[in-house]
Amino acid sequence: FPSHDSSLDKSFWSKYGIGSRMLEHYNVKPLSTYTMFKEEDGIYKVLNIEGSNIYGYFKKDGALVKIYQPKVQKKKFLKVKDYVQGSEQLSGNTTLFIVSSLKDGMCLKKMYPGIDFLAPDSENTMIKKEYLDSISSKYENCYILFDNDEAGNRSTVKYCNQFSYLKPLYLQLSKDISDSVMDHGYQKVKEYLDSKL
Repeated sequence: FPSHDSSLDKSFWSKYGIGSRMLEHYNVKPLSTYTMFKEEDGIYKVLNIEGSNIYGYFKKDGALVKIYQPKVQKKKFLKVKDYVQGSEQLSGNTTLFIVSSLKDGMCLKKMYPGIDFLAPDSENTMIKKEYLDSISSKYENCYILFDNDEAGNRSTVKYCNQFSYLKPLYLQLSKDISDSVMDHGYQKVKEYLDSKL
């Protein structure tokens, strides 16, 4: 972790069993600071944001697509560009998952190394139909596993209505995959999912 305080980064990600190799594979990098430009009444202000546990989600070409600040309740995510996370790491496995977040996808990938996953910008964002239709045909199984809450359930139904090949999964342990791993451990979450797959 090339960060200002790598021990904070390590302790944050290790709660979810996510190590530096997985973060590197998905182009997640710690940030010590970032700059925002804000316009108020025709005047542009420059805001320099500093802190710990701030992460940049990048594309392989180095373009920043999202900023993740897990300790900031109101603005956990700052979207910089449209991007389907996991799309650059698809490796032609037999099973594809659509998940709520990159963190959930990385937890799932650790549990099932032989899967691929996609994470839209948010559960309310639909992955473009042409794109999902074109890649889904390469997989034997396509599952959707969103958050265990009203918004996640609503989005699951919406996706399944639009994409008939998606099979819904519901993980009823904690709010999402990564929280379930943190609260119950990998083994219990994997056993639960094994019984549904």
